[in-house]
Amino acid sequence: MRRLFEHHRLAELQLFVGLDSWVVRIADENLRGKSVITADGHVIGEVATLFIETQTWQVESLRVKLRNDVADRLGAARGVFHAGTLSLPVNAVQSVGDAVVLSVTGSDLRQPRGSGNQLTPPTSSTT
Repeated sequence: MRRLFEHHRLAELQLFVGLDSWVVRIADENLRGKSVITADGHVIGEVATLFIETQTWQVESLRVKLRNDVADRLGAARGVFHAGTLSLPVNAVQSVGDAVVLSVTGSDLRQPRGSGNQLTPPTSSTT
């Protein structure tokens, strides 16, 4: 029986060999609570919520429950009984594993006025 199982797993792996990129499905409960780390290695908080765009049914952004020191630095509203939050577009996510690693640094995170605590992507200067 074990040999049959190993053969089946090998057949599944062979199906993926020709693909240019791997597609990984992750359930939302596996993401909630994961640490969120900036590109420069600072833990800013944990994943609280995923937001789905209803026309394509794709995740468009995630809400991060910020650590208190990060919320204070970013100017995110927080109280005694609720943490500050930040909404990040999925294009700010570099990878997902044991933690969610961002493609932006801590200094790139800033709160624009009246944005509802959403990340403003860094502007790139082109000459």
